[in-house]
Amino acid sequence: MSNLDALLGVGTDGASPQARKPRVEHPKGFTPGITVTKSGGELVVQSERAQVPADWNDILAQLLPEGFNPEDYEVEGDSVEVRAWDGNVGLGEIKRFYYFKARIRRKGYVSEHINLDDIVAVAKKAKPKTIIENDNSRTYFIQITDLQAGQADGDGVEGMVNRALQIPQLVKDDIKALAKAGKPVSSIFVPVTGDLVEGISGWYEMQTFSVSLDRRDQVKLVRRLVTEILVSIAGIGLPVHVAVVPGNHGENRQNGKAYTTLGDNDDVAVMEQIAEALALSGNFPHVTFSFPAKNRLSLTVEVQGWIVGLTHGHIARASGMPAGKLLAWFKTMAGIKDPLGDSELLFVGHYHHLICQQLIGDLLLIMGGALCDASDWFSQTAGLVSDPCIAKGTITSSQKLETFTPYFWRRTEVLSRLV
Repeated sequence: MSNLDALLGVGTDGASPQARKPRVEHPKGFTPGITVTKSGGELVVQSERAQVPADWNDILAQLLPEGFNPEDYEVEGDSVEVRAWDGNVGLGEIKRFYYFKARIRRKGYVSEHINLDDIVAVAKKAKPKTIIENDNSRTYFIQITDLQAGQADGDGVEGMVNRALQIPQLVKDDIKALAKAGKPVSSIFVPVTGDLVEGISGWYEMQTFSVSLDRRDQVKLVRRLVTEILVSIAGIGLPVHVAVVPGNHGENRQNGKAYTTLGDNDDVAVMEQIAEALALSGNFPHVTFSFPAKNRLSLTVEVQGWIVGLTHGHIARASGMPAGKLLAWFKTMAGIKDPLGDSELLFVGHYHHLICQQLIGDLLLIMGGALCDASDWFSQTAGLVSDPCIAKGTITSSQKLETFTPYFWRRTEVLSRLV
């Protein structure tokens, strides 16, 4: 099963069976049958004898559906439950039946990755390392932006997922290398700057027919994927702070226009769900979140004493290149004394290519690239092409950007370039 299929699966063990009125009366929870996944499952068998079945292998061979090899599964002997039940078999005759329920496991099964149907349950099962205490002198950051989950162009959703699942290892490798270089990291900062979902319609022609996932699956994929990333990063044991702002593709749109409120945004909503799940699990006191106030499209947080601003970037409406648009917008925010105008380091997304630039005065702009691949529409209408990449680096109390080490993946080439 691919990473994408696993992340989009319904529930933890597949779709639930339809609720039906039973044809035969059985004890509650002891209806004969089998439920099985690639990792294990449960079976219930009925017998006229009180003796536990001696050979479960034959029963597995009879009950396992096509495609499941009985030799790959076994019954957990200490899980067997028994129940006796008197049933009316007709003509006033009462007969005693015995029911045996047992757990099934796949021999030697190791999950390919965390299966995130219930993110609260996943968070509860995770066992992060003891929180590392140090002098809090260096923060490592990695920006998550523009996943565009659901966009089918280029290598599609599968490609985006495979890149995103590499993020935890990138973080671990960087932190290990920094420690070896005598620059230990004391905390981790994760700016999340929107467009986690692609949306369904309203942003460009043919969008509805170019997405490969509906809205529910887009949100589900982001919820599970980002949870898996954060759970893995949190396992390092360092304090983690996640700051979130909404993107334009997270808006609820109708006829090309957002029609609810500025704060009604799938990007923020899904990150709220993740934050609540981690909090409810009780296993992640060292993972904290910042969200913008209701109907705010930007946010400022403090990192190593610096004021760090976040916005997606779509609200910069001036003409010109992205940096020029953002500069004009930032000047306006500073002029009206908006909190964003105090930023000393500004994270944005939206434009799908990387920029690290001294924007104005002492303000440093980091515009993270996208993790999705090529866009057929924008590459052919505006020439906007760039390699998927992720912005990362370090911040210290004396340097708002001590290091900047983006990571790139090669984008999909169009067929005419390959021929």
